[in-house]
Amino acid sequence: DSGPYDSLWDSMHQTVSTLKTIGNSLENGLFDSNANETNDKVRN
Repeated sequence: DSGPYDSLWDSMHQTVSTLKTIGNSLENGLFDSNANETNDKVRN
């Protein structure tokens, strides 16, 4: 029995998949729209 490390690995995998999901949504347009808004504010 590997003991407490099982739950640690589970938490790490959950965190990694959550970060990947967030990263994918950012790449798929959310980041672009935020970047455009920021650029407009900088130009003004």
